[in-house]
Amino acid sequence: MTQSANTILSLRPSDLVDHPMLRHIPMWHRDEPEFQSLLESVRDRGLDYEVLIDDENRIVDGRNRRNALAVLRQPVPCRRIGEGEAASVIVACLVNRRHLTKGARAYLAAPLFETVLAEAKQRAFANLSKSTSGSDSALSAESSVLFGPKTAEDVASHLGISPRLFDQALKLRRLFDDCEHDIRTKYEPRILGEWLDDAGEWQDPVGLGYMINGLTSLLTERAGKAKQLGKRAQHDRLFVDYLPKLKEHWKKATAEQRFVITEKLKAEVTKWPGDLRDEIATALRAAARADKE
Repeated sequence: MTQSANTILSLRPSDLVDHPMLRHIPMWHRDEPEFQSLLESVRDRGLDYEVLIDDENRIVDGRNRRNALAVLRQPVPCRRIGEGEAASVIVACLVNRRHLTKGARAYLAAPLFETVLAEAKQRAFANLSKSTSGSDSALSAESSVLFGPKTAEDVASHLGISPRLFDQALKLRRLFDDCEHDIRTKYEPRILGEWLDDAGEWQDPVGLGYMINGLTSLLTERAGKAKQLGKRAQHDRLFVDYLPKLKEHWKKATAEQRFVITEKLKAEVTKWPGDLRDEIATALRAAARADKE
């Protein structure tokens, strides 16, 4: 039997799993003050809003509330959403989280906009197919298909996210995708809330534009260092490039300088690996034969 969207279910916390589309959206750890505050509120007053789940008992909104009830060993009041609405509900809940900055909400919602768009189109076509040709309902459904959101940017704009902020969110996500794990772990949380700096001071969340500039500079600097380190590993090139310099220094040295060079060379060759001394000796003998010919 199909359950109404208004039906409240009572499920065990262990019956519920997180929807995969929430994987990139952080939750409160159980020792964080925000979670402790939620826990006390739920203990005193219960839930203000039911946990939203799909038809596979996957949570689309309310993971922190579920966790609080799990700690209290209480059942979870749940309400099912309609089929094909998961991304739309997740994004709608995200953009209404006023404790996050608008930039943070855009950053978290950005990966889901394409899916939201696909869901919206699917619902519109479903409504169109159910409508009777020529009826007002058919015209309404057809309008939602023809004049509804056409791009992910349209979806973002409908939710109050400007094109500039939408572009920044996507660009920053691409930058983090190209980063090493340690960089993302350190800097991504600074977008989403207050963060503790190296001096032990709490700082406000970082804007998307500011983070893009800082991350771009950091990646450019790291790339430069990596390139320089790569050159230092080209030992064949470094060794061969140094050989002509020996000849030039010897040609330009005074008699006294040549004496110093000779003494240092005698001491230094004793530290060289035997195979290197053998290769140099072979080269010297070949050069001596060539001079005699």
